Amino acid sequence: MAALNPTEMLLVPRLLTRFNDVFKSKIEALPEPQKEGIQKAIAAKLQIMKATGKHVHEEIDAKAMVNFKAALGGRAKNLITGSAPVASDILDFMKVTLCSPIREGYGQTETTAAATATFANDPESGHVGGPYPCCYVKLVDVPDMHYLTTDICAETGVSMPRGEICFKGPSVFSGYFMNE
Repeated sequence: MAALNPTEMLLVPRLLTRFNDVFKSKIEALPEPQKEGIQKAIAAKLQIMKATGKHVHEEIDAKAMVNFKAALGGRAKNLITGSAPVASDILDFMKVTLCSPIREGYGQTETTAAATATFANDPESGHVGGPYPCCYVKLVDVPDMHYLTTDICAETGVSMPRGEICFKGPSVFSGYFMNE
C-alpha cells in the first residue's frame, strides 16, 4: 500500500484491526522517552478529535505521525470501512495515527453497497451514520421474533427500538435475477 500511495481506500474492519495491532506493537517496542512522546501525541490528538472532529494536527502530525501515515503511503484522505462493525477505540486510534477520516458505512448487496455512512469529521465513533440522500430507512416490527420498534430496555427503562431495517430508493435494486 505504501508503494501505491492511495488517496482513497475501502477497508474491511479486519485490516484496520491488523494495522492497529502492528502500530501498537511498534509503539511498545520504542525506547521509553520516544514511546512516551508518541503516546502523549496520540492522546492529545484523540482529545482534539473528540472535541472538534478533526483528526489532523499539523504540528503533532509532522513530529509524531509520519511513520504511521507512511504505512498507507502518506496521502490517504478518504478511508471507508464496512462489512462488519469496528471497535470505537480502534477506529479512533486509526483516525489519529493515519491522519485521515475513516468513514464507517452500512449497506447490503440489495442497496448497491452503502446505504448509510458517518460524516468524515464525526467526532463520535461506533455508529454507521445517517442514510445517503438516495435512501429512505425504516425500522419495521418483527413480532414473531419479539423485535418491536416500541421496545423498552427492562433494566434502564430507555427506549430501545428493534426490528428489521428496510431500505427504499433508486439505489435499491428491484429484484434478483429471474426472481422479482
